[in-house]
Amino acid sequence: MQSTMEMDINLQDHEIMRSLGYKKEKQPSEETINMLNKLIYTSSNKFKGLGTYCIVNDFRIGNGELFTPYGCIKSFKIASLAEKAEQVLIGVATVHNLKKIEEEDIMYDYLLHGIGITIVEKSVDFLLRTIEKTTKCYASLPFSPGYCDWDISGQKFIFNALDPSIINVQIMSNSLRMLPIHTISFVSLLSLQKTNKNPCVYCNLKKCSMRRI
Repeated sequence: MQSTMEMDINLQDHEIMRSLGYKKEKQPSEETINMLNKLIYTSSNKFKGLGTYCIVNDFRIGNGELFTPYGCIKSFKIASLAEKAEQVLIGVATVHNLKKIEEEDIMYDYLLHGIGITIVEKSVDFLLRTIEKTTKCYASLPFSPGYCDWDISGQKFIFNALDPSIINVQIMSNSLRMLPIHTISFVSLLSLQKTNKNPCVYCNLKKCSMRRI
C-alpha cells in the first residue's frame, strides 16, 4: 500500500553550502553567505519535503537480482544486502513548493538550487528514520537508479511500484528524468541488523576525489 508523508525541514547555511561543494578549506564569500541567509529568512525557514513510499514483504533473491511483485532490481550489491533484509522500502521524495525568488542575480538561482538539494536529501533521511521507528528495523543507505551497479532504467521499477503524481512528481518517459528536478527515487533494505552506511563500500568508482576508503 502506498503512503505519503509531509515533512517540515529546517536548514542551516553550512548544510546548503556543503551540498554546493564548499568545504572547510574552501569557504564562500561573506556576500554569498548573506545572500543565502536572506533566502532562508524571507521564507521563514518553512521548507517542506514530500515523500511517498511502499514497503514490500514479498521478495526473493536469485542470480544477483532482487525480485518483487513490482519487477526486478538488477543489482548484485542491492541483492546481496537484501539477503539479510526483512522488507524492501521503495520511495520517492521531493521538495514542496520551492518558489523562485524574483531576483535578477544568477547567484540566487544557484543558492536556491542548493536549498532544493538539501531539502530533498534531508527529506529522504527523515523518511528513513521515521520508517525505522515504525518497523523497528534498520534502514540501509538509500540506493537510487544509476547509483552503484543499478542502471538508471531502474526508474521504471520505482514507478511501477509508486504513483508519483500523488506528490506532484512527473517522470519523463524518454530520459527517465524526474520533475521537479529536486527529487530522489530510491530503495532501502530494512533489516534487523545495522548495515554499513559508508556509500563508498558499495560504489565501483575507485578513482574518486570524494572516496572515503
